[in-house]
Amino acid sequence: MKRARQVDEIVNQWASRAENDLVNAALHTDEEAQRMNSEILFLAEESLEGGYEARALGHAIFTQAETYDELKDMIRDAVCVHFEEEDRPRIIRVHFVREEVLSA
Repeated sequence: MKRARQVDEIVNQWASRAENDLVNAALHTDEEAQRMNSEILFLAEESLEGGYEARALGHAIFTQAETYDELKDMIRDAVCVHFEEEDRPRIIRVHFVREEVLSA
């Protein structure tokens, strides 16, 4: 339940930021607008089967790997495959979501 809330909060924050970016982009030149929207956000987490998995928000991109370093490489590769070079985001943000239970 906490994990779902964390993911929802991140999605809402990202959506709000993306909405603000779109409003700001409407006020700027096309070149500035393109620069502002040239990033993509991934949510990464440990997989229940072992290893790690990541999914892009707002795009149909999902990838997985055995280690976190491998996952970062797989995310880069997935972005390259998904987008044409001229449309490819220049910044890839990865939010690592991890649920941890602590004793009181």
